[in-house]
Amino acid sequence: MSYVVLDIESVPLKIPDDSVWIYLSEKATVRTMHPVFSKVITIGIKKPDADPEVIHGDNEKELLEKFWDLMNKLRPNPIVTYNGYGYDIPFLTVRSVINKVKPTIRIEPNKWRMDGSNHFDCMLVLSDKGNFLNVAQEIACRMLGIGVSGDTISGSQIEECYNKGDWKPIIDRCKRDLMMTEELYKRLK
Repeated sequence: MSYVVLDIESVPLKIPDDSVWIYLSEKATVRTMHPVFSKVITIGIKKPDADPEVIHGDNEKELLEKFWDLMNKLRPNPIVTYNGYGYDIPFLTVRSVINKVKPTIRIEPNKWRMDGSNHFDCMLVLSDKGNFLNVAQEIACRMLGIGVSGDTISGSQIEECYNKGDWKPIIDRCKRDLMMTEELYKRLK
């Protein structure tokens, strides 16, 4: 199998304990960016010359099991992400551990080993492995002349849509991110 593009969306978990809230406020932690305090609600995959596929739902363990089963069947090389080293892959890994779901393949987690690995992170390439500031995906596409189609919700609106049970904007955002990442990959590889 050749490459697949990967993108996830997550939302904060309900915090049942006041001591956790106190901890979060003292640490100034953004819950949606930390896998201990958030969960995966969509996992998007885009194969070459195919429409994006997005699995979504409230049952995170089931989503993770489907994702790892698919990765086992596809055995993609590379897995293409935008900020995958900084977010998607470690998030999926930690949430899999928390849900007791065993990954079926190893996705390279170390950005210093990206060259020749099974994980290509477009954002990391554009920052020269952190030598330059990271650029938002949509901005990178616009600057490189890659079309950015349609309007989608921002990352800050995902939780609101999720809480309303409005999956379409979340899925549309994930699909758009997959399309942009694939176009960046074609340009950067």
